[in-house]
Amino acid sequence: MNFGRLWLFMLMVGAMSCSKSTITVEIQVEDTSGLKPDSVYIVGNTPELGNWNPAITLMEKVDDHYVFTLEMKKEESIEFKFTLGDWAKEGMIENGDGGNIFLSPKTDTSVVFSVKSWHRPEPTSTAVGNVFQWNVADPKGELAPRKLHIYLPKNYRSDSTATYPVLYMMDGQNLFDERFSTSMGEWGIDEYLESDTASKVIVVGVENSANRMEEYMDYVKGKPFREWLAHFIFPKVDSAFRTDTNRRFVGGSSAGGALAYLMRREYGRSGRNRVDGVLCFSPALYVNTEEDQYSIFLADELESRPYPRVPIYFDIGGKGVDRILLEGTEMLKKHYPENSSASPVYKYVVDLNDDHNETAWRKRFPAALEWLLANDRN
Repeated sequence: MNFGRLWLFMLMVGAMSCSKSTITVEIQVEDTSGLKPDSVYIVGNTPELGNWNPAITLMEKVDDHYVFTLEMKKEESIEFKFTLGDWAKEGMIENGDGGNIFLSPKTDTSVVFSVKSWHRPEPTSTAVGNVFQWNVADPKGELAPRKLHIYLPKNYRSDSTATYPVLYMMDGQNLFDERFSTSMGEWGIDEYLESDTASKVIVVGVENSANRMEEYMDYVKGKPFREWLAHFIFPKVDSAFRTDTNRRFVGGSSAGGALAYLMRREYGRSGRNRVDGVLCFSPALYVNTEEDQYSIFLADELESRPYPRVPIYFDIGGKGVDRILLEGTEMLKKHYPENSSASPVYKYVVDLNDDHNETAWRKRFPAALEWLLANDRN
């Protein structure tokens, strides 16, 4: 897999600019492909950059260039690419390797990128083991159709009597295969599970839709999505495969980590649609910036209700978006009393050297999964 990155570091110049708390960054694109498109989008890892939706943030066309200007805090980094509105028409920049562009400016700056083609090269499959896809829809018609990306343990066919825990992971297109992943790369979960040291588990990756944030967070589409997952997807998978229905887990990263937290809160060991443990990688539980305020849980709820005895793993890095989300995971940790029968079984991991991306989550996934499988019966 190619995890190449184009790194751009801007030198700090000028005492006056050093005193500012925010900086202005102008990003320009010049088209050298000959296509001369009417519309060019910038897509990246912040709300201003569309949260990796390839058709949200339109650049301004100025003569033969495309321009986007944003304000950002000093020392922050952004990660982005350019598209014509979908990932099949991704901009390949001159002297680039196809990876994301990283920008870490220290002062007001303007940068120019030349796009040589508007076509994402077709990657070869990186999946290993028994990985395949299902097309699924919402019987109620409230949610968009999507794929499930499914991994079965390597002894699944040979041992017809064994049952297996099931882990449902959000952003399922990014788990196993570069052919389906977005520009951020894949987690390599199949490579890990094919190793001799890994536990045996079925993994169901639930592909996101264009309404990812609305479905994963506690917005209008959030509850219908969680109900669809619990009352349609869980039974569908249980009827098709030899699952251990007492060991059903949900996981995800960022907004997907928030979704896992909500599934634990609503379905934690209750009924046949129960959730028995969750993995929350860099969960978007709490945001408090000048631009955005969001809280997925309320302190009084945590203080007044008994903690469900459902194991929860949650973690965070210290760079990029994780610097903003760190406050929320620290708040959650503070509400879990140590050595108390009221406290849930939990594990909290902080790695301040990690960024908010698939590379970091891929690194932390094996230990997180094994911890969950070792503690879900407590």
